[in-house]
Order: sequence, then structure tokens, then C-alpha cells
Amino acid sequence: MIEGKPRQSVASREDYATHDLAWMRRHLQEIGRAFVRAIEVATPEVLARRLDIAVKAPVTARDGLLQVLTHSSQHRSQVLSWLSAQGVSTPDLDYVVMLGEQHGGSSWSNT
Repeated sequence: MIEGKPRQSVASREDYATHDLAWMRRHLQEIGRAFVRAIEVATPEVLARRLDIAVKAPVTARDGLLQVLTHSSQHRSQVLSWLSAQGVSTPDLDYVVMLGEQHGGSSWSNT
């Protein structure tokens, strides 16, 4: 919907439930890349566009992007809290730490 697609273009919950975890991982990675592209090319006009969502409040594309960022953080923290409570070691999700890992190590500098 952030990309201007109609709400009907989104698959139903039942359709999503038919896929395995490997598909979900690939799909979420694709969605993440699409959000990054949307942010990179967003203009004030695009961000002001009203989204067609189930909530009957006026929601703009800017609001939608903020919702995705904040709501996904909430779910990540819930999952990590549950995993930690089960004794599972969880990763550090600090953005700067993740950048360091992408650049070849957990501790990096630009020098």
C-alpha cells in the first residue's frame, strides 16, 4: 500500500499461513527492501498520499512508514523477550552494531 497498490492486492492471512518459514523469510526480506526503496525515493507528495487501509482514520504514506518502523520494533522486542525468557541467546539489534556486522565485524571504525 505504501507503493500505491490497492488494499485488495495484499494476500489474506489464510494465504500467508500456507507458506513455510523459508518463504516467510524471503518474503520479509523482499518487503524490507521495498520499504528501503520507498524511503529512498519518497517525495513530499508521495508521503502525503492517503493510504487505503482498513483503519477508518486518515493515514498518509508518511504515517504508514512510521507505523511499520515502530510496530515492527514492538514485535521484535516481544519476540526477543520471549526467546530470552526461554534461555535462548538473542542477537543485539542495535542499528549501528548491525552496520558493523555488515561491514565485516562487530566492531568497526571508519578510520
